[in-house]
Amino acid sequence: MIEGVSEEVLNLLRKDSIICPRCHTTMDFSMETESFGNGMKKVTTYYKCSVCSYRIPDMTIEIYRYNGSAKIKLNGKF
Repeated sequence: MIEGVSEEVLNLLRKDSIICPRCHTTMDFSMETESFGNGMKKVTTYYKCSVCSYRIPDMTIEIYRYNGSAKIKLNGKF
């Protein structure tokens, strides 16, 4: 238990948590970015288990720049 936080609050936090299908612990939300030489940037969000490193993909955002404008492509569940 976290000092100063009631059990009721902890239960509310756990209710919305993503649980790892392998080891049944709470997963962390993470994000990574990549840049490519053609002006494309990619942002990937996912849930990762801090115990067994299992990953669940969430969303991918691809940003393409060209001629002073940008095109944004979203992949994932919304």
